[in-house]
Amino acid sequence: MPAKQTPVLVKHCALAIHKSGYCSGQGATKAQQALDIAISRLIQYGFLWKGADQGEPEQIKLTTKGRKAERRHRRESGAKAKTDEWNALYGLIQEDTDEGEDSESQDAEPKKPGESLAQRRRRQTKAKVVSARRAPKRAKRAKKAKRR
Repeated sequence: MPAKQTPVLVKHCALAIHKSGYCSGQGATKAQQALDIAISRLIQYGFLWKGADQGEPEQIKLTTKGRKAERRHRRESGAKAKTDEWNALYGLIQEDTDEGEDSESQDAEPKKPGESLAQRRRRQTKAKVVSARRAPKRAKRAKKAKRR
């Protein structure tokens, strides 16, 4: 399973985000959002090299700070249980992308050249999250405009 090649630091961070309820949706969508958020936060805090969010999760490169945190996460108690739990969630993402390859022609959004299916789904998920966050602000502005 390719999830075994993903750094433990990323797995544990994504699992914590998934459990926190910060992500919306269910199943593979929620797991993919948790993974995207974890990767972007780890880049922001200097644990991963910039550009790690562009490729597959198996190709993530850790910085020196990230390698130290990786060792800490591997040694902590309950590390195997957390890793196994994330691998099960990652399996949902893999199943979803395998099913999506069959219905790829039905998707409305065009595929960019050189983009894998997982990258495309990640981009679509990010776009949905951003638009969902902006929607309440637009509604408030429209409501204020009607009052005037």
